[in-house]
Amino acid sequence: MQKANRRYRASENGRACRRKQACRYRQRLKERRVCEPPEEREGYHNAADSKIFRCDRPGCYERFHRTSRSPLKKYCSPACRQALRRVLVREARWRDRLGLT
Repeated sequence: MQKANRRYRASENGRACRRKQACRYRQRLKERRVCEPPEEREGYHNAADSKIFRCDRPGCYERFHRTSRSPLKKYCSPACRQALRRVLVREARWRDRLGLT
C-alpha cells in the first residue's frame, strides 16, 4: 500500500491531487481561525494568563490563581485533591491484589 501511495504521489496527477488537498486543508484552517475566539482553542498560551493555572485532576478544567501563600497549588479545591487521592489509593490496592507491584 505504501509503495502504491508513494508511486501515485510521485506522478503528476498525484501531485496535483495532493496540492488540491493541501489547499482545502489550509482553507479549513483559515475558516476555523475566523470562527473561534483564540482563548477557547486548546493549547493556546497567552502571556497575560501566565498566572492562571488549571487543576491537575483529570477531567477537571477549573482555573485558579496561585498565591504567595500557596505557590505550589495544583488543585482547584480540596474536593479535587481528595478525589484524585482516592483514585490513586484504589489503584494501588488493585495492583497489590493482582501482585503487579
